[in-house]
Amino acid sequence: MMKKITKRIQVSIVLVLMITGTSCEKIVEVSSPSDRIISAEVFSNDATATAALLGLYQDMTGLNGSVGNFGLSLYPGLSAGEISRSSSVAAYDEFSNNALVSNNSLLGTYIWNKAYNLIFQANSIIAGLQDNPSISTAVKTQLLGEARFIRAFYHFYLLNLFGPVPLVTSIDYKQSSVIARTSEKELYTQIISDLTEAKGLLQASYPSAGRVRINKWAATALLSRIFLYQGKWAEAASEADEIVSSREYALVQNLNSVFLAGSREAIFQLLPTGAVTTSTVNTWDGNNFIPASGSVPQYRLNPSLFNIFSATDLRRSNWINSAIIAATTYYYPYKYKVKTGSSISEYYMFIRYAEVILNRAEALAHQGKLSPAIKDLDLIRSRAGLEGLAVLNPNIAQEELIENIIQERQREFFCEMGHRWLDLKRTGKLDMVMKQTKPSWISTYSLYPIPFNEIARNPLLTQNPGYN
Repeated sequence: MMKKITKRIQVSIVLVLMITGTSCEKIVEVSSPSDRIISAEVFSNDATATAALLGLYQDMTGLNGSVGNFGLSLYPGLSAGEISRSSSVAAYDEFSNNALVSNNSLLGTYIWNKAYNLIFQANSIIAGLQDNPSISTAVKTQLLGEARFIRAFYHFYLLNLFGPVPLVTSIDYKQSSVIARTSEKELYTQIISDLTEAKGLLQASYPSAGRVRINKWAATALLSRIFLYQGKWAEAASEADEIVSSREYALVQNLNSVFLAGSREAIFQLLPTGAVTTSTVNTWDGNNFIPASGSVPQYRLNPSLFNIFSATDLRRSNWINSAIIAATTYYYPYKYKVKTGSSISEYYMFIRYAEVILNRAEALAHQGKLSPAIKDLDLIRSRAGLEGLAVLNPNIAQEELIENIIQERQREFFCEMGHRWLDLKRTGKLDMVMKQTKPSWISTYSLYPIPFNEIARNPLLTQNPGYN
């Protein structure tokens, strides 16, 4: 374990130098005592503290299929019926069939454990930076903001996948390993607190080249999402307004350029694993969704998703591709265009400007501000080559407009960051939609089961209804 930690910090310092353009003849080594994930020695100066934070980003990319990367699109995409696997594997089939069991190996290792590992690392960084005179104020402020965002981000996904989960803000492992489930209200209170503080700490500018670290607008965008999920329409619209008014971002009109490195639409992208290793992978989404030449796609779009796109929708022609194998046509997600490549051209998109526009549209519509909501919605429709509602149905009723916005979110964010699964849940439409395609569906499947090993280890942790 200690060799892995030291190596991660070494690589992270190299990444600091790559991003900032600084050169150094010797890699700094930082050893850590065995009782701490990130030791106090790591926070002895600005460079090593920054390396610890970049090591956290690196860990998000490292485990293919985890909630640090591709897993956020994969597992909710299977659950929502957006995609299915071409070959049957029990652990994945349980997501597709909404028949999860608590000892599903993917559930524990790739979702629950990975999310809490990232949260614990964020907590370690927060603890190491606070009241630390060895770190400059500017660096401390930036790193604290980034760590608080990451802690909020993964608590948000855990809450929306599993329901009330333990809120972990401590680096005391013994204490955090026996925490009972925290109420949804308390979790959201902490998430909003972390994001509000991050927003206040971070600058509008990015702290390094590209858009691969969290800035003020990333925290603002996630706040807009959180308020939308809570039905706080005025707050959701206000946070989105701030980003739009900044003029820092724009919808990329060429759909094939949206997910490129440095995209004007990117609010937060994750630097690919390929940038810090000898790997030729750009993103795990591209690597997994794009089939090898002559092969059936490992993950194919279900007809129920493909059919929501009209023939003139540019997202159908640009973000969906096909492979014809033995006279059968298979469709697959094609937002990312690179399976492997000799250079890095695509970065993993965590938060993009299109979400901000649709957040504001929905929030405005719920407040009865239909004209500006239609205007926002039509920005997305126009980019997709579709006629706007301002022409098609300018006198649309409020509820119909809201439904149109939700449908546009489905088309815009398919197979991306779990948006469809979470949108169905927050809008109360999950049962209705799932029963149409999955006759065995029951409402308790809306939450994933708490992993069996976590229940066994933590006597205060209770299982979700409907699971053993």
